[in-house]
Amino acid sequence: DVTGVDVVDFGTDYVKKAIINDNKLPFKANSFDYATFNCVLHHIDYKNQAEILKEAKRVAKEIIIFEDKKNPASYMWDRAFCPKKMHVPLAYRHAKDWMRLFRKIRLRPYYYEVKRPFYYPLKHLLFVLK
Repeated sequence: DVTGVDVVDFGTDYVKKAIINDNKLPFKANSFDYATFNCVLHHIDYKNQAEILKEAKRVAKEIIIFEDKKNPASYMWDRAFCPKKMHVPLAYRHAKDWMRLFRKIRLRPYYYEVKRPFYYPLKHLLFVLK
């Protein structure tokens, strides 16, 4: 069973969806086996990243994060292709800074290197949090 969550309803209809409000997920504790963030966290202000991760840990047993690596190509990509109504603070972090944040909020992080084709301009980070 898959449920998507976003801050804005972008009109997707291929999964159940919920809208997050005030950094609170509308689910009971331990509702899911996994929570995933796919290139999402850099769209959340630095000050709110820890709060939403704590909330994800409340509702899921494990968290999987696929995130853009902090570099100029990622900034340019988001500026060029993000929908106008999407919040774009571009709060990227380096891998070591993500790891520091995860540990600070008592998550056990595992980091995996993401391979990419040489011609693809964006670099990514993959974390599993327990």
